Amino acid sequence: MNVLVVGAGQLGSRHLQSLANVSEYFLNIDVVDPSIESLEVAKQRYESLGVKSHTVCYHKSIAETQVSSYQLAIVATNSNVRCAVVKDILKEKKLKYLILEKVLFQRTEEYYEIEQLLKQKNVSTWVNHPRRMFEFYRELKSHLSSSKNIHFSAIAGNWGLACNALHLLDLFSFLSNAEVETVDLSKLTPEILSAKREGFLEIDGQISGSLVGGHQYSISHYLDDRPLTITVSSDSFTMYIDEKFGLSIKYSSSENPVVNKGKIASFQSELTEKALGQLMQTGSCALPTYSEAMLLHLKFIEPLTTFINKQNNTNLSACPIT
Repeated sequence: MNVLVVGAGQLGSRHLQSLANVSEYFLNIDVVDPSIESLEVAKQRYESLGVKSHTVCYHKSIAETQVSSYQLAIVATNSNVRCAVVKDILKEKKLKYLILEKVLFQRTEEYYEIEQLLKQKNVSTWVNHPRRMFEFYRELKSHLSSSKNIHFSAIAGNWGLACNALHLLDLFSFLSNAEVETVDLSKLTPEILSAKREGFLEIDGQISGSLVGGHQYSISHYLDDRPLTITVSSDSFTMYIDEKFGLSIKYSSSENPVVNKGKIASFQSELTEKALGQLMQTGSCALPTYSEAMLLHLKFIEPLTTFINKQNNTNLSACPIT
């Protein structure tokens, strides 16, 4: 099976590590990144696992690869170049399945351009919002299936609100089985921050809004080191979640609080192999489809671009987040 990984940085190298664990198939993996340093880090992380059953080749460009057709491609580049990279892949290679990192793209028109290309090339595509694959949240979703007026609250510090909010919005959409309807940025702090990655921006404060059906959410960020905590409240129970410490506490009016400690979050190095297995067995996977993610991302990046332009007195046409 031929697999293409474009972007060998922090996330791309973790995708590669997870592919190393695939045992059902022999993989020919092409890894592409213009940075020799990133390729070397990815190579070291892969080889540290001692896997000998797959073939991995490292390239500085897609043009260097010799394979014409891939069963799966994973694009883990920065958002500012992802559209060009996807177009390059679709022009040069035949794909069956594609997984893209978030935020998909920085410009509204790029979403529609890639949507049309994916339809033309008949490439089934998903977006890597990995919490949908966590068993904890899949179980929680089953207990929320008949709930109305669900409220989702997340609080974190020194974390990257613009970078991570989409993951949490997608999680709430998944748990409640409803699309995000409104995104309210009025409680963000006025100052636009520099992100850890050069050339990207960050925000601080609170994002809030609603989902179709009246479900409400708030995502709050503080400039301190508090861990991410999530609270999901329904008409029958409230669940408090601390992913880092594997702690969940369920509160309900009919019983005493139920405390559980165990694994909640999974690393990317554990998930990609599962997504590949699902795709090969069923033709689908637990991640949101391109169409689902596109709706969410546009509802987020369009008002955020307006907010950044207003605060910085700029006229950006792209939302500089990753």
